[in-house]
Amino acid sequence: MDRFTFSTFVTNDDNWEPIELCLAIANQQPVQPQPLLLLGDSGSGKTHLLCAIVNHVKKHAPRTALAYVTARDFPAAVRALAEDAGPVIRADSAILLVDQFEKLAPDLLGLLARIAPLFLGQNRCLVIASQTRPENVPGLPAPVLSLIQSGRVARLRKAAATPAPGPVPQGVLQLESENASLRHELEAVRSEMAKLARAADELTRLQEQFIKVESDRQRLERGRAMFNETLAEQRILEQEVRSLQQALEETRKQRDACQADSAAFAAATAELAQLRQQLAAQPPLPERAAPAEDAQLPAQDELQQARQTVKDARGDLDRWALKAQAILQRVELNRARLAEDSERRLQRVLALQQRVEELAAPPVASAQEATGSEPNGAEAISRQLRDITDAATQSAAEDTENRLQALYAQLVDAARAIQQLSDRINDRTDPPETARPRPWYADPFPLPPDNASKGPGS
Repeated sequence: MDRFTFSTFVTNDDNWEPIELCLAIANQQPVQPQPLLLLGDSGSGKTHLLCAIVNHVKKHAPRTALAYVTARDFPAAVRALAEDAGPVIRADSAILLVDQFEKLAPDLLGLLARIAPLFLGQNRCLVIASQTRPENVPGLPAPVLSLIQSGRVARLRKAAATPAPGPVPQGVLQLESENASLRHELEAVRSEMAKLARAADELTRLQEQFIKVESDRQRLERGRAMFNETLAEQRILEQEVRSLQQALEETRKQRDACQADSAAFAAATAELAQLRQQLAAQPPLPERAAPAEDAQLPAQDELQQARQTVKDARGDLDRWALKAQAILQRVELNRARLAEDSERRLQRVLALQQRVEELAAPPVASAQEATGSEPNGAEAISRQLRDITDAATQSAAEDTENRLQALYAQLVDAARAIQQLSDRINDRTDPPETARPRPWYADPFPLPPDNASKGPGS
């Protein structure tokens, strides 16, 4: 079989088509339609071409699976393909060659009907050599006949007999040698071209895979960068939230201090009310008249007692007024500081809340899904910020100020009543030209001046 090659095949003008088709199959080039039927008389070269395919494939494509069957030799490995098609499916390429087709027994024809369809896929070929047309083969199953008729037929004819050659010139022998060498080189070039074509296809496939992998890598890098940026923003927001919580605690402490000042001022008001009751319980002063000598001494004693009582009341009043002034000034300072801090913190909370809503947008959600991270913490931070906003806007500063103003108004009323009593006493005892200083509580509400009189009892 080794001596049968494409270069040793005797050709004529009628045999070029079968030779080219068999050479293309040997080089694993596409030949359609399949299968290929070599139809020719005995001695036309059918077996020569089948053996040439075998020798060419063994030399240039050893990984191709080959199956060669004849009427006298149907290998057991080929028979086993009817039960297990794995060897054909796993092979990169496979070729089934059937010789002496017209002489196959009916059982072999039935077995061929089960095996032939396996060799009609991609990179798999079926070549059949026969002396008679398929429809004239006795016992041929209908599926095999239909399969062969759907393929391609290539006819082989015997080369014409030539007279006995005379002595061949040396130049002709040299040309025939060069021709045979060129045919071998042509077959090698065709085989290499087929390999290069397959390599180019594989290279194209690898380039497409590389481009896809590179695109996936870039998308993963972008997702990782977005995730790191979001994580950094989230850490900054957590720090801001902790800072706002601390500021809220300080605000609550200031509110508690204002409430404590309000309680102290309420106690002062209660004591002032007791003082007013004591003043109201004092008996009215007698009208100014010329006292008798025997009654002059008791009247002077009563007058001195009344003056002393007014003096003590004025001293207590001035002390409570100064204490109320200090409380109101501290409340006013705390209220202004609380309003300023609340406004500034509210602006910070609103800005942070806007940043949290931006971070909670769908692209951050896409990254997290792309990287398989934990659930996003931006919603929890947003809820904390809303809680801080509600707490920061709910302040008792205005209510505390209103209560202090009401208590301070009561304090001013009591001071004016004491002053009226003092004026009545002074009108009865002091000379008319005596000038008295204007008390601090005669000025408009709410705060007394810093240089308010401390009173005689201070």
